[in-house]
Amino acid sequence: MKKKVLIVLVLISMMCIIGISYALWRRTLSQTDTNRITADCFEITLTNEKDMITLENTFPLYDEEGMQTTPYTFTIQNKCASYASYNINLELLDTVTEDNRLDPQYLKVVLDENTPNLLSSNEVVEPTLSNAYASYELTTGYLEQNEEKTYNLRLWLDENVTLNDPVVGKSIIAKITVTANYIDHIPTDYEKCVSEYGEDSIQCSIIANVDTTGACPTVNEDGTVNVTSSEREKSLLCSALDDYGTSYYFRGTPDNNWVKFAGFYWRILRVNGNGSIRMIYAGDANVIDNLDNKEEVLANGYDDGDTDYTQIGTSAYNTLANDNAYVGYMYGATNASTYEETHANINNSTIKIVVDNWYKTNIEDKGYANYVSDTIFCNDRSLISGTGVGTTIADYNYAIPTSAGVNLKCVKKMIVLL
Repeated sequence: MKKKVLIVLVLISMMCIIGISYALWRRTLSQTDTNRITADCFEITLTNEKDMITLENTFPLYDEEGMQTTPYTFTIQNKCASYASYNINLELLDTVTEDNRLDPQYLKVVLDENTPNLLSSNEVVEPTLSNAYASYELTTGYLEQNEEKTYNLRLWLDENVTLNDPVVGKSIIAKITVTANYIDHIPTDYEKCVSEYGEDSIQCSIIANVDTTGACPTVNEDGTVNVTSSEREKSLLCSALDDYGTSYYFRGTPDNNWVKFAGFYWRILRVNGNGSIRMIYAGDANVIDNLDNKEEVLANGYDDGDTDYTQIGTSAYNTLANDNAYVGYMYGATNASTYEETHANINNSTIKIVVDNWYKTNIEDKGYANYVSDTIFCNDRSLISGTGVGTTIADYNYAIPTSAGVNLKCVKKMIVLL
């Protein structure tokens, strides 16, 4: 395989002082290192052209605050005639004496809107720069020919830093290195997944089992998938487009798509197009683990006559039903004069309040919220007939599982998960 390597350097200088406390970032772009092979067809663009960003009177930040800071933005673009894989690392330079270096364990880092993590928790890789004493891998990926990708990098002092920590007067000087490798084949979805999430990730473990026998239903041009009754009996992992990209969904009768998270069992429905995992509640692990028929309950997801393990409780969808507004998981104004006012996402339905309260108690309050992704929920309120206003009669779109196509996009059909 013909291989070229491009190193793009971005200088970041960061000084952190607690008390008077300020942080200084310096950034320059250099592509003139004589000991690096460069390629004209791979480019990096600094879309934030400021040479310096000064943050005055800054203190350790909570993640929510850190995510609101001004990002360092850069764009990479592949103009070559083949695919390119790339690595983005943060390399710490020995420009700062060892006694004056800020320990990476006190820094939070995040690219784009991912979950922030301590810089020191990133994978340690071999530095590419001769004057670097440490290198942390931030992300990897692939670019198609002429594809570009923009990243937003944020760094801040971890919220847990105190005056007792050795940070006063400490600083780091680091360079972002972007290494591009030009490859001679189209990467598989599994290769792309490993590049982004790692070989041991749940997402990639699932995608590795995508059916290649041709037994999966054909995806139509409009995104729907026609599923026959005989196909429903097979246990397969198939793919279809959703609102984020390519989704991988379980269909038929799988019995191995289970995960234990936050003290509960969940059944994996699919990997969304953005890499997040869509799951459905399947019971309290403390209860199910003590059942004599645990494996049967998990495999079939049914109650034993006394307990329905797969639900958190019972509730009305909405306690009122005398207005078209109440068909919504969220809804607008009752007795409104327009469809838009009626179906605006303003008020929570009865069932949403129940689910939100359960989530706060069992997920958020127990510190698991950082592992939960905010993705689209489809509550289809598109009309077949009527105005959808007030107490007038209206028919709304719905799915017919026995004959209609399955569509994972939020369009004029409800989502049906197999």
